[in-house]
Amino acid sequence: MISKVYDKFFSFIMNFCKLLLLAQVLIVIYVVFGRYILHSTPAWGEESALICMVWFCLISPALAIRDGSHLKMEIIEMWMPDKVIKIIDNLNQLIVFFFALFLLIAGTRLTMLTALSILPGIGIKTSWLYVSLPVAGVAMIIALTEKVKKLIEEMRK
Repeated sequence: MISKVYDKFFSFIMNFCKLLLLAQVLIVIYVVFGRYILHSTPAWGEESALICMVWFCLISPALAIRDGSHLKMEIIEMWMPDKVIKIIDNLNQLIVFFFALFLLIAGTRLTMLTALSILPGIGIKTSWLYVSLPVAGVAMIIALTEKVKKLIEEMRK
């Protein structure tokens, strides 16, 4: 039951990231077309692409955390015992957890701090850009809790 909820949550994150990437590419194409062909750059273009890029770059790591597809150097692991590798992996997950917690706490503060300012190009509150930080923190924490749940299940077997 819980794994279905995780699957739906991360499916939503994946589709949202795809949509953000597509939107960013289309916006940049339009901005370049407007700048060099129409000789008129839309004021909303660069800020919209920036928002898409920030959201994509902050939320997509949760997907990599979930399935372990993030980059890591494995050459050193060839000479290490399995127990040491497992300790290092768990330590890395702990560090990522504290980073995600930092994103959640500091990102929430930053979002509240920027709630009154406006992005001039598109006319929305700046907090829409910075709310990606706590959202990314929550997504990473959820990905890590799923990993911990699987680890506990493996230990019980």
